Amino acid sequence: MENNILSSGIEAIESIKQEVIMLNDAKSRVETLKADENHLQKELQILEKSIEDEITLTTKKRKKEVEEAYDSQLSALKEKKKKIKDKRQKNKSKKVNNRIADETSLLIEENRQINKEIKRVLKQDKVPRLVNTRLFYAVYKPKEIVDILIIISTFIIALLLIPSAVYYFLYKDGGIKALITIYFIDAGFFTFIYLLLQHFVKEKHPEAIDKIKGLRNDIKSNKKIIRMIKKKIVKDKDDSPYGLEKFDKEIGEIEKDEMALNKDKKDAIIEFTNNTSKVIAVDINNFYSEKLQLLNDEYKEKYEELRSVEDRIKNLTVNIAKNYEPYMGNDLLNVDKLDGIILIMKENPTINISEAINLYKNQEAIRNQEVTANQETKEE
Repeated sequence: MENNILSSGIEAIESIKQEVIMLNDAKSRVETLKADENHLQKELQILEKSIEDEITLTTKKRKKEVEEAYDSQLSALKEKKKKIKDKRQKNKSKKVNNRIADETSLLIEENRQINKEIKRVLKQDKVPRLVNTRLFYAVYKPKEIVDILIIISTFIIALLLIPSAVYYFLYKDGGIKALITIYFIDAGFFTFIYLLLQHFVKEKHPEAIDKIKGLRNDIKSNKKIIRMIKKKIVKDKDDSPYGLEKFDKEIGEIEKDEMALNKDKKDAIIEFTNNTSKVIAVDINNFYSEKLQLLNDEYKEKYEELRSVEDRIKNLTVNIAKNYEPYMGNDLLNVDKLDGIILIMKENPTINISEAINLYKNQEAIRNQEVTANQETKEE
């Protein structure tokens, strides 16, 4: 048939038409199948990504829940330990204060008796209470660097700050003259006070002043010893004298519980990572397995059908190109033109395909001439 297709009859041309129709249908079908395949492929990708995301989120959530369960218990133990430590510290502070009070009681009592003696001397010798101050001994009997600093501070306050304040708040409009006047009055006043105390107190009661000074030095010495005792007791790291064993035992038990709980938490996280997370993944995959399988089956079906149709297109195209195009030409191998040739052959049952093609081409040429002529007539 391949070698004499042009000499064949109407059955051959109808067969060619059927092959062309099958090729066109196959080409149309392949486009639909490609669209279906792409759609199913996207659905599979979306579902697989959704499953993967759900596994990730669920695993992360469950792991966090495990961690939070242990963390809440650890937090409770931490809070409990803090309360016990606070109680321990409060108890220790109370007993440390009691120890300080016990070890300094004699010195405190001695200072109290010395103060009583100072008051007795002040009363007996009729000495002003001013004598029993650090300022008095710093000004009239300086011996230490601190005394010099006190004298300097006193001079600054008495001879600079006070007159400046009086001038600024009361006589600001008086000018430099008012300032000088205030300064001299102030200097005179404090000089008078100094000389008054020098004459009527220091020179009049030297023995009482020296005795009070000695007593004040004794108090100062005792206070220094008291501070040293306090410092020593506070810095003492040995808590055995304070009876804190009960608190230490409770704290130790809590710390053991913390260590055990931290180990359990670590083991639980390892167990979750190595095993539980895999069980979660399997469970989620099983939940979606039927839907995933259906999609995969549908995709496979479309894929196989597409490959089958593509093979059909290839075979039909090769067959038409090999057996018909060389004789008829590609331009005649479409359904409309083949219908035209078949119609001619039906009207002329005795002619073959070659003669029918020639008649078709003649008729087509005449139609084209008529179309051209009509166009030219319209243009004129």
